[in-house]
Amino acid sequence: MKRHFYIILIFILTLFTGFLSCKTTSVLNDEDNKQLMLANDFFEQENYIKALEIYQTIYPKDSLNPELNYKIGVCYFDTKINKYQAFKYFKTAYDKGLKEAAYYLAWSYQLRLDFEKAEELFNQYLKIKKNPVFNAEQVQKHLEEINIAKNLIENKKDVEVINLDPNINTKYPEYTPLLNADESMLIFTSRRDDSFGGKKDAYNQYFEDVYVSFKDEKTEQWKKAKNIGDIINTPTHDAAVGLSADGNTLIIYRTSDDSLSGDLYYSLYEDSAWSAPVKYPEPINSEYNESSAALSSDGNMIIFSSDRPGGYGGKDLYVIRKLPTGEWSLPMNLGKKINSEFDEDAPFLLGDDRTLYFSSQNKSMGGFDIFKSHWISNTLWSMPQSLGYPINTPDDDVFFSLSPSGAYGYFSSYRDKNNYGSYDLYKVIFETDIKDLVIIKLNVLNHVNSPIRAKIQAFEFGKKSPFGIYYTNKVTGKALLILDKTKDYIIDIEADGMKKLRQKVSFLGIKEQELHKTIRLKPAQNNE
Repeated sequence: MKRHFYIILIFILTLFTGFLSCKTTSVLNDEDNKQLMLANDFFEQENYIKALEIYQTIYPKDSLNPELNYKIGVCYFDTKINKYQAFKYFKTAYDKGLKEAAYYLAWSYQLRLDFEKAEELFNQYLKIKKNPVFNAEQVQKHLEEINIAKNLIENKKDVEVINLDPNINTKYPEYTPLLNADESMLIFTSRRDDSFGGKKDAYNQYFEDVYVSFKDEKTEQWKKAKNIGDIINTPTHDAAVGLSADGNTLIIYRTSDDSLSGDLYYSLYEDSAWSAPVKYPEPINSEYNESSAALSSDGNMIIFSSDRPGGYGGKDLYVIRKLPTGEWSLPMNLGKKINSEFDEDAPFLLGDDRTLYFSSQNKSMGGFDIFKSHWISNTLWSMPQSLGYPINTPDDDVFFSLSPSGAYGYFSSYRDKNNYGSYDLYKVIFETDIKDLVIIKLNVLNHVNSPIRAKIQAFEFGKKSPFGIYYTNKVTGKALLILDKTKDYIIDIEADGMKKLRQKVSFLGIKEQELHKTIRLKPAQNNE
């Protein structure tokens, strides 16, 4: 997820590897040294999984070799598979005199929340005068992250973060959790050995595929996740990165044939099946990477991530709107309050189309952190606020989405504890007073009792701007609203060819947490 950083990093490490690859020890025989040279070749090609396989066969014979320990640590650290195992190898390398290992060892202490040791080692690393692998600016970034982390941990949020369990998570990476409105369906991305085609990329990791799980109505637990199928998945990278509020439009990221760039596609859920993905046109897509996106409630606005030129650096977030002609406007950068010289990614929009969640490497505890901002007007956004610790950690925390009730959030994270081996999906339980919330399951029909696509706006009584905008599923006519029982609302329902319906809603005296209501719209008159 930090590919730009690692491309630079690996180029520098390759220079350092030239020194390491020349080092052999008397405890290794000729065949061992041949294997070591092969492993070093894989290492320089960034094929860390292959390199690690060979290094581990040599390690028992030369377990105190600082250079070998360092490179095994890098293999674990960069592949993000059992990443936290890298610590003991970096520590051995450093303790045996390889002072260049101080940077990675400090970073490992940072991930373990041992900030005192991390700061000490980062400052020691700054004293290396001869050809340091990492520059002072990179070290300073870590020291700033540590200061941010100390403050966030001191002001810990009163939330509970739980792993979604082995029906969803595996030893392979899982990320991009996407849920429909009633949280009965979960779509996500993973790199598993049962991926479509079963092939691996240039880094010896399985290609991304899209998976789906459904919630058991009786137990309220997620069923075993399954590959979503070959309509969506191909033999190369396919990642689910966005889902419309009604659950009927899935946004997919696919790499180009040369895997050097990637574009956004969309698939529609029709007749109980997903349609073949269609590529979004320019200017949404470009010759660069467009890696994630969020749809507005009406589908006429997209916020997406791209590393195209003209931004603030790395990946930036852009907004694009559909014109009355059906074409898309030119994309607009969300500006310097949202974007930075680092990567911004993984946008998620609430149903009000004004509240944005996203992940950024700027002003984070380390890696990607999750932030929240509100759209004020035109290109003006509020200053992003971190979701805080323990949602955010010194490692990557990305692809946040919020349930309609606001009681639960879902995101992907790499954590030392309560983890199945790599990126896992997590659920965060907020201290929301759920007893004051009511779920309204609407079924909107036309005058002949057929389901209809309708727009629903909920206004808090006395306010001009809608509290939420919802759209019914055009196949079922259903929509889900979650409102506050302590407030009164005006509900507007309108659909093409139908007379607009306006109702005042009050929950005074209602004890139920869930209400079901069928609305029948009348045909509009010619003068309406």
